[in-house]
Formats: sequence, C-alpha cells, structure tokens
Amino acid sequence: MTLIADKRARPAIWLFGASIVAVLCYWFPLAVDRSMPPDSDSRIWMLFGMVQRQVFLASLVAVASFCFLIRAAKRQFDRWSILLLGISLPVLLVAVVPGFLVVRAHLEISFHR
Repeated sequence: MTLIADKRARPAIWLFGASIVAVLCYWFPLAVDRSMPPDSDSRIWMLFGMVQRQVFLASLVAVASFCFLIRAAKRQFDRWSILLLGISLPVLLVAVVPGFLVVRAHLEISFHR
C-alpha cells in the first residue's frame, strides 16, 4: 500500500521528519538553555545525554533520505525536483549538524581518556 505516489516526495517527508526530531531534541533545548540566565539552573542540559542516540539516528535518516531524494530527482528532473532539492538542503543541515556534534563529542571523549 503506497500512501504517497511521488517517489521524490517520500524521501523529502522522511528528511523533514528527521529534522523535526533534531529540532525537538537538540535545537530547542539548546535555545531554552541559552535563554536562561547563567545563575539559574535550567537542568535542561540533562536532556542532551538522554536523546543523543535519537539525534544521531535522525541525522543518519536525514542523510539517507537526501541520497534517495537525489537519486529520485535524477530519474525525473523537473521544476518539482529542483524545488525539493533546494528546500531539502537547509533542512538536511538542520538535521545533520547535531548528529555531527554528537559524534565529535563521543570521539573527543574516547580519545582523551
């Protein structure tokens, strides 16, 4: 059963879903933490430790769906493909940057022991 018939829209929806996970699990808590004054204890930083796996998996889903979107756009290249690729690139960055930061933090911890 296919809910969405367009093969270019399906990876774009997965990409937008992955970016929503990245926004809710990384960017929103980061904005809340930075909006708090330094003397108050927000304790939102504990959320980063609990959701780092989801952030990393969301970045992997975003990269995979963008690769599928590029492949589908090459098969049927028109204005809709250009529009989807143009909108999806910033959305990809929103989803991939937190995953990169999680991987970088884990590598720094593992190599500095």
